[in-house]
Amino acid sequence: MATKNLRDGVLTLSDGDTPTPNTLELTLEEGDLNFTETTNKIVVKDRGRLDHVRDGDEEQLTVSFTLKYVELIKQSTASAPTPYEALKNIGAASTWVTTDTYCGGVYSLDLLFKVIAPCDTEQDELITLSDFYVTSIEFKEGDEYNTLSVEGESLLTTPTVTKVTKTP
Repeated sequence: MATKNLRDGVLTLSDGDTPTPNTLELTLEEGDLNFTETTNKIVVKDRGRLDHVRDGDEEQLTVSFTLKYVELIKQSTASAPTPYEALKNIGAASTWVTTDTYCGGVYSLDLLFKVIAPCDTEQDELITLSDFYVTSIEFKEGDEYNTLSVEGESLLTTPTVTKVTKTP
């Protein structure tokens, strides 16, 4: 079984349109997708001595990734939205549908991270971070290229991970 690295992943944004969601495969990524699961615990003591541990409040996943900057909004002749437009539900992505089913909720998307197994004998893996909403987007000018760093949260306590059949 081979280890995986940034060359083996593909990150896609997907909206809540049914039956066929709008999707945007992110290109020019840094390969630094990061998500953190937080498990809160409550330590219960009996007169100052450790007695037992209980589960605490649930916490949503925190997520971040970085893209190499091309443009914030699409050229007038382009058909696909930019990542910025898809993340903000503006411009060419203004008709995208939120994945959040809560009435009055915030605009959110599903992040689909496919880890492609380099060996034909292994299955690919799909990591789904549902109901991702942006909390910050940072533009950073650079010597070789500019970047957009995206941070947000997914309304899950843990990602959904499935094995998928390889596509030719």
